[in-house]
Amino acid sequence: MLCMYCVVASLSIAAAQSLVIPLILSWIVFSIHNKEKHNPFNSTTSIIATPIATWLLASLVSTIVGVEPLVALEELAKTSLYIMLPFCVYSSIEYLTPSISGKIDKVVLYLSLLVCSQTIAALHTVIQKTFDIQCLPSTPGAVTESGQLVLVIPFLLILGAIANTSSIYQLEKKAFSNLLTPQHIIECCFLLSLLMLSTWPSVFTENQLLIKVIFSITFTAYILFTYYRHPLKIIKISDLNISDYKQWFKIAAVLMLAALILNLKRGPWMGVAIELMLLGLFLSRRLFLIVCLTAIFSLVLFEPVRDRMLSIGEHFNIDGGRRYMWSLGIELVQRYPLGIGPDNSQYMQTIDPTLPRSHEHMHNNFLNVLVESGWLGLAAYIWWIFITIKLGFLIFLDSFKQKDPSMKLLGLLALTLSVSFIGWQTAGFVEYNFGDGEIRLIAFFSMGLLLTLQELHKKKGLLKATPKKK
Repeated sequence: MLCMYCVVASLSIAAAQSLVIPLILSWIVFSIHNKEKHNPFNSTTSIIATPIATWLLASLVSTIVGVEPLVALEELAKTSLYIMLPFCVYSSIEYLTPSISGKIDKVVLYLSLLVCSQTIAALHTVIQKTFDIQCLPSTPGAVTESGQLVLVIPFLLILGAIANTSSIYQLEKKAFSNLLTPQHIIECCFLLSLLMLSTWPSVFTENQLLIKVIFSITFTAYILFTYYRHPLKIIKISDLNISDYKQWFKIAAVLMLAALILNLKRGPWMGVAIELMLLGLFLSRRLFLIVCLTAIFSLVLFEPVRDRMLSIGEHFNIDGGRRYMWSLGIELVQRYPLGIGPDNSQYMQTIDPTLPRSHEHMHNNFLNVLVESGWLGLAAYIWWIFITIKLGFLIFLDSFKQKDPSMKLLGLLALTLSVSFIGWQTAGFVEYNFGDGEIRLIAFFSMGLLLTLQELHKKKGLLKATPKKK
């Protein structure tokens, strides 16, 4: 069920929920039935369980003292269920996979399937944007997809690095430099240019249809040639070898970056840029160059991107824009310091009835949490996010002091997860992506993977220097 969730996570919220809800409920029943042998809230999970419990308590208080308590109670009940996903993922891997190497394989497998799902969604977006058609089935909109891309793009980078090594247990920092060779960069830039120019051909010629057809056929031919040279195979848990897919990671990277650019969402752009810069700081300085070149390339060549960036100040200050909504949020905080209750941010329309009905939140994670769950809720939320991000960095810094190569793999995986959370919250400065169900489910799932890595890190004495190779 976890594998199936990863496959549909970026494609359908209904399918994702239909898997997550019974999965969590069955985990709860299992935990209660086996409470003597199975403790889901041990020393590892308590790292995030304590701040989460504090945040839920603050949200309950705001539900009681705030506005529209029935609406808030319904939202709190849903959130309380979904927020169990990290512990469910951790327990599933920890107690159902006996070997340590098997647990590492599970983490890599889940990340691979999330990347696969996001790649399919990105291809769907590129086709729709290029030919201005509505492809069925419909996938989440531009805001949701961009928020998911922020979380998943770092996973693609770590998997690409793993694919360029002989074994996932021999992963070193230099694998990222080997991944980002000039040849790979030029090839990805060429493919990205094909997609961008096929969608916005006016920067190239007035004969738009001809350019769309030529560039689309060229990109399709590249995919078919890649398939001919490297046929796709079904990933098996017992035989995970993602080195077979390293050519496909280029295509996935190009499609994800194309979808990110085409969606024209500035918050996710900022989140991905911060992620890549952080990974470049720790792993490969070439990433700094790539981020800068991609930004300059997009701003100079593509007018929609340039217009979107140049209009930041105007859009921030327009009537009903973020500046105005944030001022309403501050006013609500002054009136309700304990919060107005979950999912009640639309109460700001009571203060100003002229606001569009579509403005149902504050377009800022921290302000929205403050408005809905009060100062205690904001403190618990910051504590929760900070301790989660810190956990990944601590695992990374400690793992590279060890001689065991598998410890370095743990560290790089943990770093990637923490960086994805930083990007998630960076984009959350101008978007309320904590309240977007499709986005936060992937974030909660990733937290479960990070807890698994922490448990493995605690057992570092049990890891062998030469684990089985894939």
